[in-house]
Parts: sequence; structure tokens; C-alpha cells
Amino acid sequence: MGILSLLVCPAAVAAAAASGSGSDAGYSALCAVGRNENRYVREWVDYHKCLGFSRIYLYDHGSSVPMSSELGPHLDSGFLHYVNFSAAHRKFQEGYTSDLERFMSTVQGQAYKHCMEQWGSRHTFIGFIDLDEFLVLYDPGLSSVNDLLRDYEQFPGLSIYWVLLGSSGHVARPKAPVVESYTACTPHDHKFNTQFKTFVNTRFKPTMYSPHRAVFNATSPDNLEPYMVNEHRQRIARGRNKNSTHERGAVFHYVTKSFEDFSEKMNRGGGAGVTRPKYYFTLMDRYSKATCDGALATRSRFCGVPVPAEVQAKLDDAAAKGKTGRGRAVAKKKANPALS
Repeated sequence: MGILSLLVCPAAVAAAAASGSGSDAGYSALCAVGRNENRYVREWVDYHKCLGFSRIYLYDHGSSVPMSSELGPHLDSGFLHYVNFSAAHRKFQEGYTSDLERFMSTVQGQAYKHCMEQWGSRHTFIGFIDLDEFLVLYDPGLSSVNDLLRDYEQFPGLSIYWVLLGSSGHVARPKAPVVESYTACTPHDHKFNTQFKTFVNTRFKPTMYSPHRAVFNATSPDNLEPYMVNEHRQRIARGRNKNSTHERGAVFHYVTKSFEDFSEKMNRGGGAGVTRPKYYFTLMDRYSKATCDGALATRSRFCGVPVPAEVQAKLDDAAAKGKTGRGRAVAKKKANPALS
């Protein structure tokens, strides 16, 4: 089985054992870090395998019960490479910043670095997303995620924008899968969705310096500074972008799930050293006034899993009321005194 145990020290990485039984080569892969996500990790792996990724590298940072206990079939097939990962980890009071030294003081930064160093050469693209993030493919012409990525091989990285989702009214943790339980979302052009996740082209020798961005150590073919692009092949500026784009795909970020889940997440802390405050849960629900079925549609299309009738009924009702996640946010119009 593809299980590796690592202890990361300031000066060294010690590997205890072993490699996966499947092929190491593959066009695209995912690298993710998690802890105590046992309830959700199987759904996440199943979903992304359907999209056509060649392999997933999962770093388990000290789960109480190893997440490998939920992933036997994927380990046996070699699709999943599981890493028991221990590393020094800093927590920060302020929000995320794109700083390499700071990011490398976190579990997430060290895991991403190890993932690229160990397995980057085996894949053309590696995506760095979390276990509460699901890649959604909107483009009807795509037969797999590889069809999307091949369109950007000349660039060092493709950035795919977030769509943040709220609790959908769940206080207690629902029993249904994540993509069925949570459909209340922020409109696609909401300010929260100007952040993105990156799929790096390994040929350009990338280094992730935040959960979202990479720097590159190779010269681009056109002699320009290596850079990431959005789905329209437009260069991504530093910092958040004012205009997000979600025509071909999105990364659905189930950032809170239920209040029960969010409370556990606050206690656990984030892999990049930042823990969101309690008020963030209420804020997300306030902004999640649209309905997004992108993950459900992607699962149905690529995994062959139908949308349950009761979930479809709620989606149909939302559509009838005009609450569509693909729509634009509607600005409130100020009253015109001349017409009052």
C-alpha cells in the first residue's frame, strides 16, 4: 500500500517506508494536507478520481485515527499515496500572506515542498487544494480534468477561482455527502471569490509560497518571467484580483460546513497557520444567498452519481426563485430623491 511516514525537522526529512503499487507516472495529480478529516476524505478522493487525476498525494498531519483507515481501496490500487506527516507548525493571528519563509514554517508549506521535490517530476501538472475544496468543471467540452490542463501547458500555472459556500442552515453535521448537503453559496462575482487555487506546471520548477500561489525557478519559453494565468490565459497579478472568472471551472470551497464542523475546525486550526474566528460562520451564511449545484453536476457527469430527488427539488425551487450561483451579484440601488 502507498503509505509513507515522515518526520520533518529543520535540517532534514527522514522517510521510513514505502511506495505505491500503481504507476508513478501520470499527467495530473493532486497534493493535499489534512488532519482528522476521516468523515469526508473518502468522498473527496472518490470525487477527484472521477475527474481523471492520475494520482493523489495525501499528507496526514497527526490525525487521531489515521485517515488511511477510510481509504483502503485507493491505497491498494496505488491511486492514493498516503504520507504520515509530522512537522513543526506555527500559528498566526493575522490573515494569509504570500511569504515563502512564513509559509515554510507551517505544516502545509512543508508538505507542499516535499510533494514537489519527491513527485513533481512524475507529473505535468500538480494541483494544491484542501480537503474541503472540490474542483468543479463547467466546460461541457471537457471529458476530464486533463483536457482542461492541456490547454495551458505553455504557462507555468493555471489558477482556478474559488466559490465559497456556507452552512446551508446546518447546525448539526448532516449525514449526507458534502456536495449534497451544502449548496448555499456566495454569487460567483462576490468579493470572497477573488481568491484562487493553483495547478502548477512542474516543468517550470514551482515552489508554493502560500496556499494559493507559486513562484517559479525556470525561464518561460517566451523569455518572460514565469507567471500564472486564469482560464482566459490572462496573467494573474499579485494579491487578490478584483475580477474573478468561472466560465470553465471553479474550486468550490466548503469553508464552514455545519456549525458543528466549523467549531471543530476552529479548535483544530488551519494547516497554513491561520484559524478563522467564530464570527466568520455568521458572515458566510449572510453572504451565501445564491444556490450552487456545480459540484453535484460535476459528480453526476464524471462519476455517474445521480442527484437525489429531494436535493434536486430544492435546486429546482431555488432556480425558480432566481437564486443561481452562476449569476451576478445584484447591487442595491439607492433611492433617487427626484422620484420620491
